[in-house]
Amino acid sequence: MSFTDKICGKRGASLFAAGVLSVLSFTATDAYALNAPHILAPHESSYTVRMTDRNSASPLVSINGEMSYHLDDTCDGWTVSQSFSLHYLYSNQRGFSEKKHFTNWEAKDGSGFQFASKSLVNGELSDEFRGSATQINGNGNGYAEFQVPEGLSFDFEQKTLFPNQYILELLKRAEKGEKFYNMVWFDGADESGLVEVNTFIGDELTKEEMIALRLKLAKNPDIAAEMLTERAWRMRLAFFPLSQTEDTEGGTPSHEMDVILHDNGIVSEASVHFGSFTILETLKSLGPKKKNDC
Repeated sequence: MSFTDKICGKRGASLFAAGVLSVLSFTATDAYALNAPHILAPHESSYTVRMTDRNSASPLVSINGEMSYHLDDTCDGWTVSQSFSLHYLYSNQRGFSEKKHFTNWEAKDGSGFQFASKSLVNGELSDEFRGSATQINGNGNGYAEFQVPEGLSFDFEQKTLFPNQYILELLKRAEKGEKFYNMVWFDGADESGLVEVNTFIGDELTKEEMIALRLKLAKNPDIAAEMLTERAWRMRLAFFPLSQTEDTEGGTPSHEMDVILHDNGIVSEASVHFGSFTILETLKSLGPKKKNDC
């Protein structure tokens, strides 16, 4: 597992970025009138990443950087390209920089997933992962196999979702008024493999809260605040790797994440919480990408 994965939360960031989705071809009101399914629209976005709260005893003083994210619709699936550029400062040692790039393709029917990632620390290769996952019926009859590193594989012994599928399920359940959703997640981010994600679906934002949020983001000319649909929910996600590590002993999550998730998939605010510090991810820019003619 790369340092970014451990302290910045690749899975948390993946959900956050994958959720920041651009404008639909119709309004939210039209979507409900037509009883249309939720849609993940092609987009490109960027975010600032910084550490906020921290334990005063921790030698890690600060984390600062940026994340970029691109989502394309390939008709039968989605492709995602995501990059981090982060800088770490310590009180007891020299700081360092890390760059991480992650790409994947996810089938819309949940049958397949292809992934590749590479991490560089101070310009030198730190971690690399590449492989694919297959599900035959979506109910546990599947597996993931890594080409890099060789010999690493996981059997899906229960229903498993890939990242964009998980976002869509959250939206469906929030719309129905459900408060909890638990499911196994796979994204190929590291050697820990399968992760149980437990989500608490909180209150829906009021009309006044939504107006305030839009006005705040509209101050940035690089953000199209009109992309934020009128319905959104506060959610808290907890990530539990099914393969135990020193970071997940005793049934505690590797990290937790607070988000505001809009009904078109946009995540307008997010923070990732660890035992001794919190990472804040702030939307910096958001724009649409051309959709393929399917």
